[in-house]
Order: sequence, then C-alpha cells, then structure tokens
Amino acid sequence: MVSKQYNFRVPRLWRVRCSNAFLLPTAIALVTPVVAQQSLQIHGEFQSMLQEIYRRQTTDETPDSIVNAYIQLIEQFRDHPQVAEPMFHLASYYRFKELSDQKAIYWLRKAIATTTEDSWVWSRARLLLARQLYSLNDFESGVREARGLLEAVEAKPPEQSLTQAQMKLQLMIQCLAEENLVGAEKHFRDLLDWKLEQHAAQDYPFEMRVIEGLQLQAARHFLQRIPYGPGTKAGKAAWMKQFVSDYPDRAWLQEMAGEMQEQIAIVQESRSALKQPDVTEKSTVRTLFLASNIIAVLVLAAFVLRNHIHSRREATNAL
Repeated sequence: MVSKQYNFRVPRLWRVRCSNAFLLPTAIALVTPVVAQQSLQIHGEFQSMLQEIYRRQTTDETPDSIVNAYIQLIEQFRDHPQVAEPMFHLASYYRFKELSDQKAIYWLRKAIATTTEDSWVWSRARLLLARQLYSLNDFESGVREARGLLEAVEAKPPEQSLTQAQMKLQLMIQCLAEENLVGAEKHFRDLLDWKLEQHAAQDYPFEMRVIEGLQLQAARHFLQRIPYGPGTKAGKAAWMKQFVSDYPDRAWLQEMAGEMQEQIAIVQESRSALKQPDVTEKSTVRTLFLASNIIAVLVLAAFVLRNHIHSRREATNAL
C-alpha cells in the first residue's frame, strides 16, 4: 500500500498563532515579577501615606488638613483593594473630632460599599454606622436601619474576639433604642461575662483593657436607662440590687448601681411632682445615646491604633 504525501503551506495566521502559543508563557513569566514588584511598591506607598496621616493626627495639625490628607489618599488610590480602610478612619476622625455626623455617615457608607467580606472593615464599619445612625433627626428611621446592619454582622460574625464584643455592645444599645430591656439585659450580661481567648489574654493585655472599657460603656448605657424606664421605685431598686449581686467582684459596677439608685429616687419624685406617666421617654433615650458617642469613639480609636502599631512591629520583625 502506497502512502500518499500531501504538500501544503501552513497559512501565515496559523504560524503566528503557533508562535504565540510558545512565546506567550515566556512573556508571562517575564512580566509577572515586574507586575508583582509594581504592586508591592504601590501598596508600600499606600501604607506609608496612611501611617503618615496617623502620625499627623497626634500633632497640633488642623482637622481640615487631616481630612484633606485622607481624601487625597482615597482619590489617589481609589482602585487599591484596601482603600476602604482610610474611608473608615476618615469617618472615625469626623466622629472623634465631632466635625460632622453627616460626613461620618457618608464615609462609613462608602467604606461599606467598597470593602470586601474578608476585610476587618466589613464588620466594624457596619457597627460604627449603626451607632452613628442614632444621631439622625429621624431617630426611628435610624433605629430601623441600624437593626438591618447589625443583623448582617450577626449573620457573619467577625473572627476577632474584640470585634465580637463590640457587636454585643451595639446589640445591647440597639435593644435599648427599641425599648427592649429584656434583650438589652441579655447582651449586657453576655458582655460582662466576656472572656478573651487564652492566648490573647496572655499576649495582649491591651485587649483586656479594651474589653473592660466596653463593659464600662455598656453599664453606663444600660443602668442609666433603668431610672427612666417603666416600673415603680421599689421595683427598680429591687431589680438593681439583684442584678449587681450577680457580679460581686465588680466594684465599679456596685458603685455605678449605687449612683443609679439615687437617680431612681430623683426621677420618680420628679414624675410624681409633675404627674407624668411612668414610661420611657424617647427624648431621654436619644440624649443618652448621643452623650455616649465620644466614649465609643475613644475606645475604637485606641483599638485601631493598637492594631496598626502591632502590624508595623510584625512587618519590622519580618525584615
């Protein structure tokens, strides 16, 4: 059997494609290290500028210059995967300096829309926005939106123990805003019983102080509501006594409860004199929320600053 031979010319386009099939992997192998190096340089510049803004916040620099520095960083690195972080810090700065509630809300919404679920910003921005929404003129609308944000965080609990504790605090505050004292007490007790993981308690005493700060903040929120809530003077006093007896080792809680006992008597006498109904006053609720915002920001700012200092130490050790 004689085999046939076929003579034909390979089309030029095919030859180019075949050539590309061999050259493309080589090109990719050559380009990839360059792209990676450029990405590292961009990330390094981003982190360097962010750290510089943190440093400037500890000086006497004007708030306007700090705000402008954050905005410049955000605009320059709008496509950076971590750009939600300076958005979050800018919102926190607006709250810490009491510059603008509306701008704080704006940048928190931007951070939430920009971040991904694997970022620490995803949960913390929602928790902070939920707190900030209580400052809206439409208090009821803010409470409803805050509930939706907290339900989203509950459905995807944060990994860090401290963020989980912050979530418990915010859930307690949310229940107070909804006039649900039973739910608020449950979250308050959860926070009072909070314990860090053993390694965290040993390695990071700072976290223990933050937890104590959150507990103190929760106690102020919760116990201050008792005098203004429903019930008789005797009933409130009996509840307060029973509650603090469950925590005999918390001297600061005992002291705070004693102050609230006096407040119960004052509020009750005032209501009797004015013949007011013994119900929770929404204006008082909102005032308590707004008065506690500065405490929340101080705790959060200290926590965030500690994390960045720890990250920089790790980076230095790695080098």
